Order: sequence, then structure tokens, then C-alpha cells
Amino acid sequence: MVSVFFFDKVKIDERVALGIVLDGYELMPAVRADLLRRLGRNEAAREAYLEATQATQLEPLRRLYARRLAEMGYE
Repeated sequence: MVSVFFFDKVKIDERVALGIVLDGYELMPAVRADLLRRLGRNEAAREAYLEATQATQLEPLRRLYARRLAEMGYE
């Protein structure tokens, strides 16, 4: 049986929410950041976007994360 958390209108498998299944997956911080941003938890989202930026070498993703940070009022 799989437990499911409900965050706003987003369903997330408990193991994914806890980072157990996808631990080490380089896009996990970005997924977490996006969910936190949508929930209005901007400070936690900022930290996750910074972690996501450090986790990738792909410039398009770095620009996306920088844009999201700017949209939330962070430089």
C-alpha cells in the first residue's frame, strides 16, 4: 500500500516527497523547489532552487532556476 500526501492539488507519493526513491536524482531539488513555490513557501523554494542550480551544469536549466528566483523576488 502506498501512502499519498495531498499538497494543494498535487498528489505526491510519500517516498518521493521524502526523497527516498529519487535520492541523488539531479532534478529532484528542482521538483521540490517548484512544489514549494506553488505552495507559497518561498524561502524553502529559494533554497531548493539554489540546490538545483548547483546540481546541474546545463545552462538552460540554470537560467530557468534564476528566472524562478527572480519571479519570487530573489536575485
